[in-house]
Amino acid sequence: MFAPKIVLQVPRNGCFDSERIPGAIFWDCDAVSDPLFSAAPHNLPTPTTFAENMAELGIDKNTVVVVYDQHGIFSAPRFWYTLSTFGHANVAVLNGGLPQWRAKGLPLESSTDTETNTSTATRAAATWEKDEDMQWNIGRTLANISAEHPVQIVDARSNGRFRGTEPEPRPGMRGGHIPGSRSVPFSAVLMTDPETNVTVMKPEAEIRAVFEDAASDQTALNLPSLEFRVATATQVWTFGNR
Repeated sequence: MFAPKIVLQVPRNGCFDSERIPGAIFWDCDAVSDPLFSAAPHNLPTPTTFAENMAELGIDKNTVVVVYDQHGIFSAPRFWYTLSTFGHANVAVLNGGLPQWRAKGLPLESSTDTETNTSTATRAAATWEKDEDMQWNIGRTLANISAEHPVQIVDARSNGRFRGTEPEPRPGMRGGHIPGSRSVPFSAVLMTDPETNVTVMKPEAEIRAVFEDAASDQTALNLPSLEFRVATATQVWTFGNR
C-alpha cells in the first residue's frame, strides 16, 4: 500500500515552514486560480493549469490525497472540491486539520527546504477533464433563478451575511443573497470534539439532518451526489506508516 499524499491548503507562509505534518506539501489555490473566469479570488483552475500544478505536486489519478489546513476545517475542503471537479476520487479532508493532529500528540516537522516537499515529487502531467457542472458562472445562475424547475442554490455563508445584516469581508460588496437560495451556514455542519476541544465535521447522519431541516415542505433539499470523505488524524498516521 502507498502512503497518502498529504497536502496543506494554504499559501506558502510561516505556518507551513514552522509546523506541518511530516512529508506534507503545500497547495495555494490562488496561485492556480483562473482570473478570466472571475475577478474574485479562489476560482477553479483551467484544465491546463490544473494538470501542470498536479504534475509539480506529484499527484496523478492514482494518488491517494489527504488535505488539511492550519485552522481545522476551513479551506481544506476547497482542494477536495477542486480534485473532485477534475475527476479525482481518492481524496479526503483531514477532520480537524492541523489543530486535531497537534491535539492527538502526533509528530510534526519544520523546515524551509522545499526540495524535500515539491520538486523531487514532480511527475509527467496527466490529462484531466473538468466537469463544467461543478462551476457555475453568473449567466447560468441568473438563468436558473427564472427557470421553471430551478436547481436549489445553497448559501454557505453566515446567516447574517445571507440576510445582509453583517458586513461583507470585501469592500464594495453588497449584502444579501441570490434570490431563491437557502441559508445553510458552513458552521452548521461543524462541532467541537469533546476530547480535544477542536472544531471537526459532524457525523454524516447529523449533517444530513442539517440539510433536511433547511428544506421546506414544498421542495426537498438534497445533499450533493458527491461523496465527501473525511479522515481522522489517527487513520492518516497509521496508514502512512504501514
